[in-house]
Amino acid sequence: LSGHPMHASCAADLLLGGKKCPACNISLFYAKVPHTEATAAAEMAKEELARVEAKEADERKLKRGEVIELQKGDIIKLCPDVELCAKVMKQNPLSGGWDDDLAFQCGNEFCVVNVKKNETSGRIEARPLLRKSHWLVPIRRHGHQCTRCSMRGPSLETGNKKCKLCSLCQLCCLKSGGLCDSEGSLFSWHPSLVTLVRRAGSAPVGDEACVDEEELITKEARNHLIRLRSELAAVKCARDNTKTMLPPRPTSITRDLTAQSSDAIRFVRDKVSPADWYRARHLLLLARLWGDSREAKARRAQLYDLVKKGELDSVARLVRRHNAARTIEESKWEDAAASRHEYIVKPTATAQLHAFPSLSGPKTGFYLQPKSRFSSKKEIVDSNGSLWIQVSDESFFDQSSLQGDVSYDGENRAKIIGARVVRGENWNHGRQDGGKGTKGTIVAAKKAGCVVVEWDGGSRLYNYAATAGSRKLTYAPATPPPQGWICLRASGPASPSIATLARSPFRCFSCGDGITFPQPSSGSFRPAEKIECGDSLCVAATLEPVKAEKVDGNRVYCSFIQKDGRMYDDNIAQEDLVWYRPEDLLTRHEHVTKSDADSSDDVAVVQGKPRTRRELVLMFGGDVAKAKTAWDEAVKEAGPVPIDDDPSFASCARGHLLHARCFQGALLSGQSCPAKGCVEPLFLPQIKIQQDEDTCCSARNDSNEAEVEALRAAAAVADHAHEADADETQADEHQFNSAGITGLKMCPSCCAGPLMNKECHDMQAHHGQCTAYALGDGSSEPCTPEGAFRVPASQILAEIVKLGDGQSVADVLPRCPKHSVVIMFNGCMACGYLFTDTSWGDMPRWDPKAKALLELDKKKRKAAMLLAEQIRMESTMLDFERSALWKLQEDEQSDFSGDETTCIVKKKKIEPPAAPAVPAYEVNLHEPKNSVSTNNNAEEHPLARFFLGGDEGDY
Repeated sequence: LSGHPMHASCAADLLLGGKKCPACNISLFYAKVPHTEATAAAEMAKEELARVEAKEADERKLKRGEVIELQKGDIIKLCPDVELCAKVMKQNPLSGGWDDDLAFQCGNEFCVVNVKKNETSGRIEARPLLRKSHWLVPIRRHGHQCTRCSMRGPSLETGNKKCKLCSLCQLCCLKSGGLCDSEGSLFSWHPSLVTLVRRAGSAPVGDEACVDEEELITKEARNHLIRLRSELAAVKCARDNTKTMLPPRPTSITRDLTAQSSDAIRFVRDKVSPADWYRARHLLLLARLWGDSREAKARRAQLYDLVKKGELDSVARLVRRHNAARTIEESKWEDAAASRHEYIVKPTATAQLHAFPSLSGPKTGFYLQPKSRFSSKKEIVDSNGSLWIQVSDESFFDQSSLQGDVSYDGENRAKIIGARVVRGENWNHGRQDGGKGTKGTIVAAKKAGCVVVEWDGGSRLYNYAATAGSRKLTYAPATPPPQGWICLRASGPASPSIATLARSPFRCFSCGDGITFPQPSSGSFRPAEKIECGDSLCVAATLEPVKAEKVDGNRVYCSFIQKDGRMYDDNIAQEDLVWYRPEDLLTRHEHVTKSDADSSDDVAVVQGKPRTRRELVLMFGGDVAKAKTAWDEAVKEAGPVPIDDDPSFASCARGHLLHARCFQGALLSGQSCPAKGCVEPLFLPQIKIQQDEDTCCSARNDSNEAEVEALRAAAAVADHAHEADADETQADEHQFNSAGITGLKMCPSCCAGPLMNKECHDMQAHHGQCTAYALGDGSSEPCTPEGAFRVPASQILAEIVKLGDGQSVADVLPRCPKHSVVIMFNGCMACGYLFTDTSWGDMPRWDPKAKALLELDKKKRKAAMLLAEQIRMESTMLDFERSALWKLQEDEQSDFSGDETTCIVKKKKIEPPAAPAVPAYEVNLHEPKNSVSTNNNAEEHPLARFFLGGDEGDY
């Protein structure tokens, strides 16, 4: 959450060991409190809050030594418990009775209007406190009578203003706490249901509500922490109940394991907790699915050693990596076995279509431009091993039904997106389209009567009117779509391909979209720079390898070479060399990134020629098993297979691949693997080593220490109110005002104050000057021959940054060498915050309680953060231990029924969701860019008013 980037695979490995962010130690996984425990915590918090409020009420009565008598104008709060209010009011009908419509008033504040007493109970009449300030207006006519004090004004007794709502005089408005009770119905309540919040006029008066803000905020912080403590207690109670159901020493449930796995499990049984023991067993069950090949046995042998050592987090990481690699491999073969694919032509190539799958066959006359997307209708491998693709006409927009002028009524957007257009009869935009006869493509239509067109040969977008009578654009005559066959590797099986897969074979198991979407690029090529004789290059148009034989200015004379670097003709004459411009040539990348190495277009040498998986499947007539066998043999001949897999994707322990964004979303919401049907956790707590009786005192107890620290922080918030009551020596603003001191400010950072300034209000003018010179009367001698001594602001800031423990700001500030006084520092002497970026008038007004509220907020945040982190950890452990308990119960039921097929890993294979289907011609279209051209007869960008909801018409 602090923004530190990391690989998705690294994050997945960290989480399987209970780790946090390695940069800032912030949690990566935010567990949920189960619904049952959350409900129990709410009940516990409700009982605790009621107990605390009752205790505080008793303490207030004992402190005062008398029963509180309510008076008119007092602010009271009604009991928030609806059931209690209904019970008391029904038992005392003389207090007003009860109606279900009164329930919404429970917990609200009221202003007392009248207090009635009787022999049995009593009755409090009050109006709801709407927290509206008095609307003070000048008294324009003499003789206005206040409705409370009955004094006439304007006068010294009433002031010069009155409330326009309740007709109180200015002084009575101040005494009422600044709140107007002119509106609101009158309610009657039993005295036992109300609590005094404050007396009438008992706090500072003015336009603000007369509320003891520190007391209310302290109470809110206390209630919030009580709820958090209740959640922690509920989760810990659930954990204790789960632990009692787990056996202290797991029984020998090794029915589904191999002999070596059973030995490793028995060896570690007394070293780790029961829940971790079930984790190890589950991971070995997942490893059992790898098969009995030599490679799988070697990998499992590595796991056995780690299990015996108790390094179960390393076991989980290895299992996850290998399962993710298996998923990647399976996805590649599933993609190779698919009958149809979607391709994209490389930016450096133009594909020529043939009538038959043969290089000697006739050409159809159709071309596929660079970056064009198309789908295959049929794919075959010829006798030379070259892959041929028949282009499907479904890849291109069908314009046969569109004729005449372009008109868009706001409906059937998909019908015109991708349509080809030319200038219409009423065209008046000059050569904006590139000239008469040039075609363009409609790339957007977001509003009725307007379309966005991109013209051939240009990259800018233009907005045009598309109403019934505009006739600015006309649909181009329908042309047949590209038809024919394309050879993927025109220069032979070992040559670079002119098109790549447009869709990734790897799909996210959460959203179904492709994980690694290949972007159109030159692959492992880049533009050639500083060409010299002897350089090995490639022709950009065909990717044929050439060698630079001579460089003459802007001409590079090249000879063609074979793939192994040999010349076709060693005795080639000078006149037979082919010359190119430098921009027509490319050079190969020497470094191949991991993403290139992990792409689905990797090859293996089969029968002496490089083959892709798709080519092998077609060579063997669609038999995937034979293709896999040939591939594996070719890979083994190439070299040993590394055991350590390092996939670039996040996944669960079962290998379900996930987008980084989907993975992070699951972590922040406390979910398990989002793949449908998978319950594999994404986060596993650290291994808990089983404590022996002789080492219990020296065992680690980090969890208990963290819990104690969290509870201490919560207790500090509860003690804050008592500390505030004890510190009553701070003068308030009224005392300063009575002494004639006004305009006090405080530090915006630490709320230190009060700050007084009777001099210049420019916070930069005298910053760094000698104090004696700046505050003197002008008769003092200059500090230096050049004038007043002054330190640059950058030097002052550098000194403040060096401020260490035990030092004050005054200790590090420079001094005038002549007067030996500290320089003028326009900043906070408590924290070093500079005021130079603001004026004195914009600084916050001094509030004597602001610093206490700031300290309270810091304590509350610290306590809430520690408690929340502890709750997340306990919730994670609860889910982990409950999962182990469920596995135990499943095994016991399986043993009781005698069914040996019941195994948690023997389930139906989970597939990712279907990928979103988008037509190739619509994928080619893009949204308008920020850089748009202006029409020749327009005063603004043609898309500006279009996308901002401007009027219809021609812009």
